[in-house]
Amino acid sequence: NGVAASLSANAYTFSNVSEDQNISVVYNRASSPGGSGGMPVVPSVPEGPGGSATLIKVDAENQNTRLANVAFDLYNGESRTKIGSYLTDAEGMIVVNDLAPGSYYWVETRAKEGYVLDGNEKPFVLKEGQGSRMTVTNSRSAVPDSFSNEHYAYIIGGDDGMVRPEDTITRAEVATIFFRLLDDATRDRYYTEVNSFGDVEDGMWFNTAVSTMAAMGIINGYPNGNFGPMDHITRAEFAAIAARFESRGDVRTASFDDIYNHWAKKEISVAANNGWVLGYTDGTFRPNQSITRGEAMTMVNRVLQRIPETPGDLLPGMKTWVDNANPNKWYYLAVQEASNSHDYVRRDDGYERWTELRATRDWTELER
Repeated sequence: NGVAASLSANAYTFSNVSEDQNISVVYNRASSPGGSGGMPVVPSVPEGPGGSATLIKVDAENQNTRLANVAFDLYNGESRTKIGSYLTDAEGMIVVNDLAPGSYYWVETRAKEGYVLDGNEKPFVLKEGQGSRMTVTNSRSAVPDSFSNEHYAYIIGGDDGMVRPEDTITRAEVATIFFRLLDDATRDRYYTEVNSFGDVEDGMWFNTAVSTMAAMGIINGYPNGNFGPMDHITRAEFAAIAARFESRGDVRTASFDDIYNHWAKKEISVAANNGWVLGYTDGTFRPNQSITRGEAMTMVNRVLQRIPETPGDLLPGMKTWVDNANPNKWYYLAVQEASNSHDYVRRDDGYERWTELRATRDWTELER
């Protein structure tokens, strides 16, 4: 953390380390190369400081918009070994100092939410005593054609004033969410109340949504012929549903540590490469973990580019919830976006700002 340690100790112990730390070691050349006195030989270091590499990440459509929290790996271009992993700061920048002259390249490993991952190598060369400065752009992911551009509330909440963002969500509820989000023409084209699942019957509240989404090829059942409507949906299953709306998605394997042998690796990668899923800070995606309602709303909003940046982008008089009253909660904006119908404008930096509240659409007319 920028604190200099003295050389009075032979060893240092770091305890309670909760995140990556950068440790720089500066050597002074020894006055003697060693000898009978047993003084260790200090490694040789270049005379003078090494070069620095600066990367700046910006929005492709508005390069005044800097993109924070984008993950990159830096590699040595000759040995192709990884030097380190880095995140762009609040100014969209990464600066790596004390690099020896030579060739290097950056690889983006995680995009900002709502942006398409650019996994291509970004090479550069450092010369003696010089630095490198590179600006790299990201484009926002396109909203799949099947979805409406109207920002209707797709989460209704309970009569008790609760929306339960930390609870899990069922497969039937997820099918209903995506059914509501379709544009009217797509919904009409595939609309049906008939399906082949053994446990989804006419008259069930979710029958129309499940039947229609199955007819589109968006949801699948289990090998036993059932859909499992009341089963809690996993993060992998949810990502797979979202990815099926993007038939030409980027299937290059995402950098999550725990998906390489997973059945949904391809679908998770498509979702990640579109900036729809980001994973956890430990580098995992946790595909078999049940997704929470707050996570589901966050992912859906990324797919639809329904992303306000701050509470100031919302409007007074909106519907609020007893269990979503803290604007500092990570899911606060996602829940408010999902549960309020509104008109909006797109800001220059790509985030949305609400302009007028609208009445909630009566979904029962479509779902009965």
